[in-house]
Amino acid sequence: MPESVTAFAGDDAQAESETRTVLGALAVAIETAASTGRQLDDATQSVRRLASETRFSSIPDAIRDRFTGDDTKVLAERAAARADEMRVRHTTIEGQLADIGRDQRLVVRQIAALVQTVLANLESANRHSKLPGTLGGWANEQFLRIRFFRPSSEEDLHARIDAVVDRIVAEKSKPEGLALVKRCVHEAVAPRGFTVKVLKPNSDLAVEPVDVTRLGKFSGGEKLTVCVALYCTLARLRAVNRGRGKGALGGTLVLDNPLGTASHVALLRLQRDVAAAHGVQLVYTTGVEDLGAVGQFPNVLRMRNAPGALRTRRYVVLEERFGSAFEGISGVRVTHDESMNGAAS
Repeated sequence: MPESVTAFAGDDAQAESETRTVLGALAVAIETAASTGRQLDDATQSVRRLASETRFSSIPDAIRDRFTGDDTKVLAERAAARADEMRVRHTTIEGQLADIGRDQRLVVRQIAALVQTVLANLESANRHSKLPGTLGGWANEQFLRIRFFRPSSEEDLHARIDAVVDRIVAEKSKPEGLALVKRCVHEAVAPRGFTVKVLKPNSDLAVEPVDVTRLGKFSGGEKLTVCVALYCTLARLRAVNRGRGKGALGGTLVLDNPLGTASHVALLRLQRDVAAAHGVQLVYTTGVEDLGAVGQFPNVLRMRNAPGALRTRRYVVLEERFGSAFEGISGVRVTHDESMNGAAS
């Protein structure tokens, strides 16, 4: 049964007025719907363009296809649900980034501590390269001179290391521990970097600091003297770092035939003086019969290769001491074995 309709009670003028009002509202609704449709199309295209950008290429296809493959109607119907999904994902990613940030700050602090240790060791190497006061013109001079500028503050150091870590992440590289520390150390003293100089060995002991890059142009004796002095400095630094004190011995340095290319008497004396000042025992092996050079050493032993019980083996044995035939033990040289607390036995 048809629904009853109430008759319009107004006059013609009132009917025309209400009709115009309804038609106006309908026209506005139609325009609003059309405008909303255009906005929907624009928003859909914007979402699809955004989802297609290369910066989002790492996002799984199953997620991107929802925005690039669905038609406008489906995309509009599911927009609210997908927006909620993206908000949840955004919150999750923000939490992961916060965790990564905390981890990176921890890594930066640990690397900064290592960098500070390295810089402190370099400064300490300067101090422990001081030569004895018995070397004439070189007396009390620093053989090794390392110059650099530390970061202005701990925050500055952390910022520099943080930048290195960011670059490594952008490079997607995985440097080894030592390589990473080297990069951070160089960044810590940038832009001026390091200036390293050594005293150039010479017979008259003139103080002549030269850049370490010129070491390759030194003579054989000069190179050997520099290497012995550097070893002595590092041995002393290592002993001090291990808590053995300033009076700790620097161990023994065995050199394979250094007199073959470096037999200058004045430089040999300099090597021995520097080694003695740092508590390093030098042992030179050589087959060179340079009596002037060999005579600089207080203890000279003649060795020979003796055949072993097996045909494939030979042994280095003592043949002669100071030019005399050697039979049995004729003397003892005392050396010190340092324990961890610095005591000698």
